[in-house]
Amino acid sequence: LQFESFETSSELLWSETGGNIYLLRLLLWRLLEGEAFVSEQTADSRASVSITLPVLRTHLHRARSVNVPGTQVFERAVRYVLFEPSCCAMLEDLICRGRVALSPMDLLPTSLEMAGVAVRSVPKDSTLHPELVFASPIMGDFVKAYFNLTRLGDLYARVGRWDVAIEKYRQVP
Repeated sequence: LQFESFETSSELLWSETGGNIYLLRLLLWRLLEGEAFVSEQTADSRASVSITLPVLRTHLHRARSVNVPGTQVFERAVRYVLFEPSCCAMLEDLICRGRVALSPMDLLPTSLEMAGVAVRSVPKDSTLHPELVFASPIMGDFVKAYFNLTRLGDLYARVGRWDVAIEKYRQVP
């Protein structure tokens, strides 16, 4: 696998996946499959195709899709959130605001951290409290696409917050 610009490509892969080895493996596997397909279409099947930055960005965009096969990392995150529906308010805040403030006393990992959806970020300014942010841009895009109003309503319903659940259902177009 050759990249047009190895340094730029590796930085892009790292920043988009947040260093998550499973997301990195998913993307690299998809790139290898794509390169193999392109090589099969050329006269010389041993020819190496250089991965350009636009091609890499296209693969990164496709990896955000809910229905892409081989995305077990996303499936596990969804299963964990569904197993722990009490995190629905925190999940909704994360989706809407991109960050969730934590109390300095919140020392244990949250459900969203355990699911791989979010990571704890400690601001450089010591007067600010820690907060949760999406674990990576790819995970953030996936969560925003997957947990739509209907699914958020379902989570609220599972914890008995029917008023909030019905309000979410009413907002569905």
